[in-house]
Amino acid sequence: MTSRPWLIAFLLIGLSVQITLGQQFVNFYKLGAKLNQEEKWSESVKYFEEALKTNAHDTKAIASRTGRPSEYYPNRELGIALLMLGKKDEAKKYLEKSYADDPTERTVGYLKKIDPNWQDPRFIAEAPKLAKPSFEKEKIEKSTETLEGGQTLTLKIPVKNEGEGRFEKGFIQTSASNAVKGLEFESTVAVGDVRAGANRVAQVTLKGSSLLLDGKASVTLKLEGEGGQLWDEVEVHFKTLSPAAPLLKLGSILAANNSKLILERSRRSKGVKFSIKNEGRGLLSKPKVTATFNSNPVMFTPATVATILPNESVTYACDLFVPSSMVAATIPLKITVQDPNGTYQFSDEWTIPVQEPQTPLVHFESPLVKWEGTREGYITPLSRPVIKFSIVNEADEESKPLMVKASLQGNTASGIAIQASSQAIKVDANGKKTAEIALSINPKQLKGEQTRLLLRIEDVQQKLIDKIEIEGKVLSSSKIERQNYTYSDILSLVETNIFGMIDEYQSYFNLLGRPRQSANVIASYKRQLVQECFMAKNNEKVYFSPKIILPDSLIFAKRLTADLELDTYLNNIASVWFDSCQTTLDIEAARFSQIQLGSKKEPYLDVFLPKKIHGRLNALYGKMNLDKETMTRFRFYFKPVELPDGNLAFEDIYIKSVREATSKDTIGTLTNEELKNEATKEAKMGMAMSSQLSVLVSDLKKQLPSVPKQQIYLEPLIYDGVGGLANYVPEVSKQMIRQLEKMQPRLKVINSDECVLTQMVPKRDFIVSGKFEKSPQGLKVILALQDGKTFEKMWEGFSVITNFNQ
Repeated sequence: MTSRPWLIAFLLIGLSVQITLGQQFVNFYKLGAKLNQEEKWSESVKYFEEALKTNAHDTKAIASRTGRPSEYYPNRELGIALLMLGKKDEAKKYLEKSYADDPTERTVGYLKKIDPNWQDPRFIAEAPKLAKPSFEKEKIEKSTETLEGGQTLTLKIPVKNEGEGRFEKGFIQTSASNAVKGLEFESTVAVGDVRAGANRVAQVTLKGSSLLLDGKASVTLKLEGEGGQLWDEVEVHFKTLSPAAPLLKLGSILAANNSKLILERSRRSKGVKFSIKNEGRGLLSKPKVTATFNSNPVMFTPATVATILPNESVTYACDLFVPSSMVAATIPLKITVQDPNGTYQFSDEWTIPVQEPQTPLVHFESPLVKWEGTREGYITPLSRPVIKFSIVNEADEESKPLMVKASLQGNTASGIAIQASSQAIKVDANGKKTAEIALSINPKQLKGEQTRLLLRIEDVQQKLIDKIEIEGKVLSSSKIERQNYTYSDILSLVETNIFGMIDEYQSYFNLLGRPRQSANVIASYKRQLVQECFMAKNNEKVYFSPKIILPDSLIFAKRLTADLELDTYLNNIASVWFDSCQTTLDIEAARFSQIQLGSKKEPYLDVFLPKKIHGRLNALYGKMNLDKETMTRFRFYFKPVELPDGNLAFEDIYIKSVREATSKDTIGTLTNEELKNEATKEAKMGMAMSSQLSVLVSDLKKQLPSVPKQQIYLEPLIYDGVGGLANYVPEVSKQMIRQLEKMQPRLKVINSDECVLTQMVPKRDFIVSGKFEKSPQGLKVILALQDGKTFEKMWEGFSVITNFNQ
């Protein structure tokens, strides 16, 4: 038999084509069913019609290309599509055909939608067996009672079928009973077929997202059939918990000293501390933290942290600055935190109050406001004083234009003027500006002991920002006023004036005490006593103590215990007359105090004398014996006048008061002999001074050029801080000037207050200034020589005056 391989191949190809064509209707059906699911009804009709051309019988299972049985209900599905297109009659025909071929719940469901009273057209004697599905609610299981964000909760839901028919293609519809953010689930879960009298467990999975919050939730489960029929319904409750993730919140924000943070304009608040707290259950790893202040980035420390653990607070430190131009009452500090993976982000802000600075940001730096160009801190006629000052700007921005103004205040010395009363300046941020204001001195008009200047910082609107007052000491004359009088001065005053006035006082009182004198004579003696001994100047009051002359019984009787003015005292004496009365002052036993200064700096000397009064007197109410011994203090006021030779003369001497004294009052006083001894010591000391000063003055003279008619302007000598040696300063100064003047007529010594600066001539006019210092050896005299025109220092020397105790 001859082999025909081509014939065999042809037959195989034909068989394959036949099988393919034979199964094409199944594909048409599946395509139509898919379009029905997508509710594309008009398109699905064509595919069902094509399928019915090949096979018009509905069946539960039909062979397919894969070899696995597949359902085939083209009549049913075509009927459903036609119903949805509004063609009820045609739809009913196809649905009844499907029911006749293979009845299904789906077919019955749609026939009932067309006609709720529909029955089998063939009037089948026995009605179909129907299913009766329901939930076994008491047996529903939850995998957990709490759904946590990022986790799942599984519901196992038993479904039982108590009907006689099969429950086919049922499903569970799931919906949230209340709105819960972060709850996720599939809305439809298939149950599958449940035979009559059987049950099946369906499973619904609930998922919590990162948005889930703590609280309570519930879902509603509905058991529905294939045709949409609702069979049962149940509500399942459970708790919700936010995910085990970080939950950041802003903590505190404080100043560096842990006080409430209030920002000040123009001032940088350093070390501001703010904290972030993780109140969640999860940690935040390698968070990216950023901060903005008024929309500007802020640097802070620590720049990074590894993690922020649950319930952990992290504190950061930063500096915040509010410029002066910002007028807002509050400024936000915004914090943003982001997880590196982008799964968590946090953003919130503080609102921080802003106020004006409580203390000036621009102000004088007090320790650096000082005098320069003075002589040992004194303004003298030929000094060139300036006020150096520093202005500090504590703000973190440059200051606005400022004006510094200077003005002389009341009770200031005359002869001082300000060269430039205002200056315009600007100060860098956190910087300092140093400047000066110069004063000009008019030597002839310089009078007074101090000057006071007020420095003000003002803005361009003349608003005061800061002020400071500075005082300066003034020495206006080269003449050194006596701080204390010498023993020689006291001895001269006593021997030339005081003893004579005491004699007059005693004489007049004895004349008043002579017996049998007329009232006119007594009045005459009283007038002479007042004129000679009590010449009080400027209507000053002179006081007496009645105890020095009257018996205690009279004092008490007349109530004369207080000190009396002179007129009252003498009138009191006039109320009695003497039979005889004698006053004896023991001048040989007199004791003398140092010369002191009164409240108005007027000098006075106290003289203590033993005094005896003996005799008889008549009072208006009877006679009295008078026998009294007292220590009496006479207070003598006087005016000292310095003579050309440097010695003192005394004028206008008068008794200011006469009082009873005690032995305690005489402590520290000297007798006349003791005064003489002290004066002798002073004279010897003066000779030693002259010798020791001569070397210093000679050295000064050597610095002067040999030209005729030289002039030395002598500045006031400074002698602060020499203590008890101040008594000797006038004498040393006097001797030094005498030695300088010995060069006349070639050298003329002139007080600096007589200088006219514009007329100073180089190498002709010179300035001598100096000071006294206390040294272990004695009184140190320092002199300096300057050119009168250029103020250039030419020489400086010193000498120490010793032997003060000899």
